Amino acid sequence: MNLSAHISIPDNLTDAGKRGLALSIMRRGHGFVGAAFLLKRENGDGYVWLHLLCQGIEIICKSLLILHDFDGNYSTLSKKYGHKLTKCVMHAGAAHGCHDPRGAWFAEFQTLAGFYERHWLRYETGFGLFVDPSTIPTGHLRHRVFALVRLLRMRGLV
Repeated sequence: MNLSAHISIPDNLTDAGKRGLALSIMRRGHGFVGAAFLLKRENGDGYVWLHLLCQGIEIICKSLLILHDFDGNYSTLSKKYGHKLTKCVMHAGAAHGCHDPRGAWFAEFQTLAGFYERHWLRYETGFGLFVDPSTIPTGHLRHRVFALVRLLRMRGLV
């Protein structure tokens, strides 16, 4: 997600410009989450909806990190986090004063994050021959993601 490697972002962005860029990125992550839930509702491919969900979570968390500290985080997102969802979620939460995640939703998240980080949801690696995506638990995680989206909406961030 290091856009500066592909697009020249001015070094002299105002604080409003930095916030605007972070919010634009957050809206894109929100779109991935929305697409995931629409695909789930329409009984679309299970691996695709899980991948979209993870991609949305990743982008939202990265946007939260740059919203918190644009100068300290924007240029290092790709190198520091890559697709490491657990690390990204923990750091984004800590940056915004959240407690360390725990419980059933986090156990589901860590399982799903492991699949996402290995690209098992994105590419056909043979994993799909042995694991039906409907058997990957996400019920608690989905409730947490819904809560996150509601919170972002209440705060006017998406």
